[in-house]
Amino acid sequence: MAGGLISPSVNGAPEPVRAPALGGPTGWAWLLLPGGVYLTVLFVVPLAGLLVISLGMPDWTLTHYLRIGDSPVYAAVLRTTLEISLAVTTLAFVLGYPIAYALTTGGPTLRTFLLIAVVLPYFTSVLARTFAWIVLLGRGGIVNECRS
Repeated sequence: MAGGLISPSVNGAPEPVRAPALGGPTGWAWLLLPGGVYLTVLFVVPLAGLLVISLGMPDWTLTHYLRIGDSPVYAAVLRTTLEISLAVTTLAFVLGYPIAYALTTGGPTLRTFLLIAVVLPYFTSVLARTFAWIVLLGRGGIVNECRS
């Protein structure tokens, strides 16, 4: 049987097919290496450096972190930040799951509409930049008005 779980042996009795040994990374795993190096060099290393600096190297103290707990201003800012992040995360779950479900199960028209509605906000910076160039370079724009 080609591709089955049983392979013929030398004496004709069936023998179970063994899984390949797990010796090392597959060829596809090597594709993760450039991204991993990129993230390590440009994210993990600077973050570790900031942590070392925040601990007051070379004196190694926690006074900076303890000062956060002493001041009511820091506590209020931290509380507001956590409340906003919790509200935004909840809203993303509440809106995201039904939209994702509708994208996978809905008809072509609904999927097209929802996909455009999800992707369109990513183009706002391009649109804002384009309209800014129109204002600057238009016939009655700032650049053409300054030439007189």
